[in-house]
Amino acid sequence: FEKNIRIRTKLDENIGPVSGDKSMILQAIINLALNSKDAMPDGGEITISTSRFDASENYAREHPGMAPGPYIQLMIQDTGIGIEEDAQKKILEPFYTTKEDVASAGLGLPMVYNTVKAHGGNIDVRSIPYGGTEVRLFFPSPVIPDDLEKRIIFQKSPASGIKIMVVDDEDVIQTVIEGILKQLGYEVIRAQSGKEALEYLTDNDGDIDLILLDMIMPCLSGWDVFRRLKQFWPEIPVIVVTGYAQEEHLQYMLEEGLEGLIQKPFKASLLSEKIEEVLSSKNQR
Repeated sequence: FEKNIRIRTKLDENIGPVSGDKSMILQAIINLALNSKDAMPDGGEITISTSRFDASENYAREHPGMAPGPYIQLMIQDTGIGIEEDAQKKILEPFYTTKEDVASAGLGLPMVYNTVKAHGGNIDVRSIPYGGTEVRLFFPSPVIPDDLEKRIIFQKSPASGIKIMVVDDEDVIQTVIEGILKQLGYEVIRAQSGKEALEYLTDNDGDIDLILLDMIMPCLSGWDVFRRLKQFWPEIPVIVVTGYAQEEHLQYMLEEGLEGLIQKPFKASLLSEKIEEVLSSKNQR
C-alpha cells in the first residue's frame, strides 16, 4: 500500500474465534482492502474493525439467507470515491467492475460473497458516491467449549515470559504479527518507528528477548536501526521481516550477525519456527 493510505484497526479482543477456512477468510479481507485502495487514488484511510453482532428476526428477514442469532462482524470502511447507486446493484456479479481498466476486473466482491456464504454468513455493502464505502461481513458465532480458555493457557505456557518487540510502521502488519505472537504465548511490545524502538530499549535497559524488524520505514530505516542495535544491544537477536528481500543492506546485515530473514507475506508456522530456532540458539550461547 502507498504511504498516503493509512490503515487503522479497531479489533474487539473478546469476540472469540470464527469457525472456518483461515486462508479463504484472509483472501476475502485482502480483496476488500485492495478494492478500498483502488478507490482512493489520492490517498485516504481504511478502517478494519471487528465486533459482535446479534441479528434480530426483523434484520434476518430483511437480509435473505441470514438466520437470527449471534454473529462476528468484520467491517472494512474506506474514505474513497464510493460506488454509484446503480452500480451497487451489480457489484456482486462476477467480472462486473467500476474500474476504468476492465482488464483488472475479476472475482473480487463476488468471491468475498461466496466465501461468506460458504461459512453460513452474509455480506452488507453500503456506499455513498464520493463519500466512501463500508462492507460488513457476518460470520456465525460458533459455540465455544467451556474448557477452551484452559487449553489455550496450557498451550501458551512454554513461551511465557518471553518478550518480543515488533518494529514496523504499518499498523495492520503489526496487528497481524502481534496476533500470531500472542497466540503462541509471547509478550509483545509494538514500536511504529525505529526511533520509538530505540527509545524503549534505552528506557528499559534493553529488556527485550528478540526483535522483529521491518526494513522500509520513514526517518530511520531498518538498516539504521540494526546498526544501532548491534552497537548498543548486541545480545538481542534480530529477525528482519520484509517484503523487499533484495534490499541492498541485507547481505551485509547477515554478515554482521542478523539472526534471520522472513519475507512478507509469510505463514504463521514459518514465523513461529524461525523465532523458536533463534531463541534456542540464543539460549545455547
